[in-house]
Amino acid sequence: MNNTKAIIKKVLVFGISVYLLYILQTALFPYFELGGIVPNLLLILTTFYGFMRNTREGMIAGFFCGLVLDLSTGLLFGVHILALLLIGFMNGAFRKIFYGDDVKLPILFTGVSDLFYGLFMYLFFFVPRGSTHFSYFLMSVMIPEAVYSVIVAFVLYFIYAKIFEKLDRDERKVEHIL
Repeated sequence: MNNTKAIIKKVLVFGISVYLLYILQTALFPYFELGGIVPNLLLILTTFYGFMRNTREGMIAGFFCGLVLDLSTGLLFGVHILALLLIGFMNGAFRKIFYGDDVKLPILFTGVSDLFYGLFMYLFFFVPRGSTHFSYFLMSVMIPEAVYSVIVAFVLYFIYAKIFEKLDRDERKVEHIL
């Protein structure tokens, strides 16, 4: 029974996180856009779940964050799901080199993940239209978004480090009881 409570708590934390970050990304951050760029908060969440939790949770986070983006954009369905699913998996694969007190790696991986995401979006949405202006897209969209996301991820890191620490403590309590 206690195991069920821990799972419900994890699902609720994730659901609330997706909801709040999506609202922030779409309703608040457009007021703070820099050159038409806003940070990708759902990508940050996916990166954190993969890198700070594990591959499975990173992929689950990527799937649901991608689903929210796919449903809200109305573009080619499944592209955001696939991109964020891969990002969750890739970050989860590097979980073994993560040390809980080291902020540099999760932030670095957020930037790399955002660049990968930008490349993925370019390949699926611009290349089929015959766009050959990759350098322009890289300099005007991909790099600025990655930098902005890294700055925001630095703030969010401390919040999610505490959240994940609490979830881990609760899981250990359940395992100790069982």
